Amino acid sequence: GYSRGSDWLAFGSRTIEAWNETGGESVFARTTTVNMGCLSAASIADIDTTVCFVAHDGTVRVLTGYTPERISTHEIERLISADASPSTISGYGWTERGHRFYGLTGTTWSVVYDLTTSALGTSPARPCLSLTLIFTLKRAMRSTAM
Repeated sequence: GYSRGSDWLAFGSRTIEAWNETGGESVFARTTTVNMGCLSAASIADIDTTVCFVAHDGTVRVLTGYTPERISTHEIERLISADASPSTISGYGWTERGHRFYGLTGTTWSVVYDLTTSALGTSPARPCLSLTLIFTLKRAMRSTAM
């Protein structure tokens, strides 16, 4: 499970269950069930109380409340679906200079998203997809090694 504020999130392969601390006889009570699972447990990351993960359908999602909003581009989804070991894709998050970042690393690729830019709605036509692909690290390293 994963803790977010007073919620405890249980990520399964097809659903996410949210549980809340009650303080009563039963310590937790289920708040809701979300019909979206997690492809790789290692992809779950908390960036300043924002939870991001690779969903079971091969998209990258951010939990807005209990709604898993798609934030990935088709290019990123192609990288995920072509990965030799998608269940081992790892995610990590950090903040730097006022920006919140979510990074993903697959078997042969790495990408980083600027979630702050997305949150500001800099692309009105695609507000959930206005992520900034900062680098594709392993691809760049391969091309410079040639």
